[in-house]
Amino acid sequence: MAEPHAFQGPLRSWSIGASSGFLAGLVAGIASRVAMRASGSLTEGAARGIKTDNGETVGLITFGGSITLILFVALVGVAGGLLYMLLRPSLPSLEGARARHYALFTLLCFGLLGIAVVDAENFDFRTFGPAAVNLAMYSLLGPLFALVLIPIVRWADGWAPRPPVSNGILALAAVPVVLSLPALLVLVGAPGFLGLIGGGVVWLLVLIHVYRALAPEAHRSRLQTIVPGVVVAAAGLGLGLWAFEAFHILE
Repeated sequence: MAEPHAFQGPLRSWSIGASSGFLAGLVAGIASRVAMRASGSLTEGAARGIKTDNGETVGLITFGGSITLILFVALVGVAGGLLYMLLRPSLPSLEGARARHYALFTLLCFGLLGIAVVDAENFDFRTFGPAAVNLAMYSLLGPLFALVLIPIVRWADGWAPRPPVSNGILALAAVPVVLSLPALLVLVGAPGFLGLIGGGVVWLLVLIHVYRALAPEAHRSRLQTIVPGVVVAAAGLGLGLWAFEAFHILE
C-alpha cells in the first residue's frame, strides 16, 4: 500500500465528482434534447423550418446535433459533480436528513443553472411552442441533474477505495481528473451567463481542491463554513435573475 499522502483524498473526491457529474450530465443532456423536440412539436406551422437562436432548423433533429448537445451538457455536468463533492460534507446528512440534502442541492442547481439557460433575449422561448412550457422544461434541467447526480455519487463513494491506496488505484483515479480538465476549459469559454457562472465555479473548484490538498488540516475546516455560504449566495443571486428573466419571457 502507498503512504497516505494528503492529495489522495482530494484526488478521490475529484475523480468521483467528475465521473458522476458526466453521467448525470448525459441524462440531463438527453432530457434537453427531448425538451427541444417537444418545443418543435408544439411550434405552429408558420414557425417551422426557421432558424433558432443557435442556428438550428426547427423540426429538424440530426444525430450529430443531438450528440453535440448531449456531450456539451455532460461537460457542464462535470463541473456540477465537482461542485457537489465540494459541498457534500456541509450539506445535511443523507442518512438523517435525506430530504433536506436533496432539496438544498437541487435548489442550488436550479439557481446556478437557471440563469445560464433562461434568457429573455433568446427569442426561442416565445417563438417555438408555448413560452410557459418552454420555461418550465428548461428550468427543470438543473433540478433533474441534481436528483440524478446524488444517487450516482453515493454509489461511487461506497464503491471507490479510500486512501491510502496503491499506485495502480491512484493512477486509475487520476484518469477522470485528467479527462475533466478539457471539459472545464470548454465551460469557462462558453458564451453568456453560462461562461460567466461556469468560469467562476471552475476557478472556485480548482482553488479549493488545491487548498484542501496543500493546507494544514487545521485550516481546511474553515472551508466547511466559508464555501457553502459563498455558493448559497451565488444561488440566491441566480434565483433572483432567473425570476427576472422568467417574468419578461411570460409578460
